[in-house]
Amino acid sequence: MAAKYTIKKIANNQNLVDFAMQEYGCLEGVVQLMQDNPQITSPTQYCDPGTALRVLTTIPALNGTNQAVAKQYASLGTKVVTGSRGITIASYTAGAATIQFEYAGTTDQWTFSLTAAPVSAEIVPASAITGYAYEVDFSQYGSGVNVDSNYNMTTDYTNTVGGYGAGVYQISLQYGTADGRIFAVVYLFLVDGNNTVLASVGINSGEITAIRDASFIPVMVEDAYNCSYPVIDVIAFSGSGSVTIGQCNGSRLTIPVDVLGNDVYLAYSPQIDALFTIHITPSPLFYQQISIH
Repeated sequence: MAAKYTIKKIANNQNLVDFAMQEYGCLEGVVQLMQDNPQITSPTQYCDPGTALRVLTTIPALNGTNQAVAKQYASLGTKVVTGSRGITIASYTAGAATIQFEYAGTTDQWTFSLTAAPVSAEIVPASAITGYAYEVDFSQYGSGVNVDSNYNMTTDYTNTVGGYGAGVYQISLQYGTADGRIFAVVYLFLVDGNNTVLASVGINSGEITAIRDASFIPVMVEDAYNCSYPVIDVIAFSGSGSVTIGQCNGSRLTIPVDVLGNDVYLAYSPQIDALFTIHITPSPLFYQQISIH
């Protein structure tokens, strides 16, 4: 008696639709594949090249022409590869954190407060936040100094710093997860050297949707701390370099998935004005990791 199933493997650059067309001769073959391979839970699910799937040895009649189409592909030894693939974001990090910064009651003294638990965190797949690192820097007319920093922090932290005069305090807060991923928020505070915070800006969220089409991932950036700098440069970087993807001003921005490979960081940098740039070189104020497959 002939075996009911044959084990066949996904080829390079094939998606499930390609494979279904190749083996069953029609789009309905995707449903057949899902029925016979419980590990396939979505028609757009990404399968690594070489993934083994069960295929019916006898091609069923799924529509009026599929058997003839599949037999033709088989006789020619054709691998159906359309050049497109369903994109799944295998992992990403996002979240929000509040950095408190206020006049300490004494001239040119400022108190900042950090929390071990972010206001919100979206870690996909789920992983526990194990701690945070922070860094506080002060810049004045292009010269900078580290004021305070530490890592492997697991409790809330408050400190008072000052005595540097007018300039910009940059406070970075980076959360780490049990599986080695991060997201980070950075706030800028412009002070007058006396008792007033003149301006501040920070980005604390980058929203990502988990499944997209073959070319683009939509990202929503929120300037949640100060909306007076609404134009945000979105930068992708990895070990192979960096590239500015585009700008977001509260609307959704699409990011090409093949910019720098599958594993990248996304960074968001507001276009701040001379109030800040007289003291500090603009740099990203929010970071998150994303892995695309």
